[in-house]
Amino acid sequence: MAIEYGGAQAFMTAYNSVNVVPMMVSPILKNVVNKNWGFDGLICTDGGALGTLIRDHKYSTELDEGAAAAIHAGINQFLDRS
Repeated sequence: MAIEYGGAQAFMTAYNSVNVVPMMVSPILKNVVNKNWGFDGLICTDGGALGTLIRDHKYSTELDEGAAAAIHAGINQFLDRS
């Protein structure tokens, strides 16, 4: 509602996963947020999320791979380096 009706221009992804996929690399970002809702604003990671993607979610083994996956998913702002 904040995006579709409120005109929000930025939001932060969550640390959690949906269907075992961490939100910062989820196809939901492009498929729902960008395509369905027409969002073209800032999508940032939560603080420490890149490190969490590697250490806790074990989504990838390297920071650069995790960062690339996040960018591909639609992240356009990181709040930290690891």
